[in-house]
Amino acid sequence: MRVALIQLNASDLPDENLPTVLGYIQEASDQGAQFILTPEVTNCISSNRDHQLSVFAYEEDDPTLKAIQAQAKSLSVWVSVGSLGLKTDDPDGRFANRSFLIS
Repeated sequence: MRVALIQLNASDLPDENLPTVLGYIQEASDQGAQFILTPEVTNCISSNRDHQLSVFAYEEDDPTLKAIQAQAKSLSVWVSVGSLGLKTDDPDGRFANRSFLIS
């Protein structure tokens, strides 16, 4: 089995990070990787809670997760998403930092 580890300098804009991540996943698959790992907070790195609130989505609506799931299926690869920053319904307003294993 060939494995690929993606290194990424994620910005605080998920819409800008997504094409980069998908490109790296495609490149890894093109080079024969069957299991591809992305870093923690693949979608957005920001310490500004107001900004996070404006760009994070709930798990079921997260465009990064949906796009990686679709690409993994299309390429027939496994992807371990180190984590994504996500909104929650937590009463104190905390965000989730959740990992995903996609087949």
